[in-house]
Amino acid sequence: MGDQTKNTLRPLLIAFLGLASIGILARIFDPPPVQPPKSAAQIKLEQEQAAERAIASQARAKADQESQARHAHLCKWVDLCSKFGEARQACATAGDFQNCINVKLGDNAWVIGDNCSNDGSLINPQNDTPSKWQCVDVSLKDTLHIKD
Repeated sequence: MGDQTKNTLRPLLIAFLGLASIGILARIFDPPPVQPPKSAAQIKLEQEQAAERAIASQARAKADQESQARHAHLCKWVDLCSKFGEARQACATAGDFQNCINVKLGDNAWVIGDNCSNDGSLINPQNDTPSKWQCVDVSLKDTLHIKD
């Protein structure tokens, strides 16, 4: 009975392996489907979409750059006002208050008066005015040339 089973299974196994080999070879040598050529309208549409993506990318980069410049400008003012508050405290007992402020703040003394309060904060802070710690973070990133 064992020989009869071997004789029956052998042709089935050979047929299965043959069909599998044919299927594999057909997949290997079957060329990829041919895509129809693009029409002029499709090509133009793709070019327009690519141009729009490039313009949007440039606009985002410009907006990011402007935002970073504004943030840096506000940080400059946060720092100046903080120094002004410290100088006011230090100069409170000085004989010539204005001269003391001028010495402590140098060239920045003349621009601070209209923008900084006596406690060292901005008089009219913007909604997006960063804190001192955010400005320290920006300053460190700028010093170390780290990009977000």
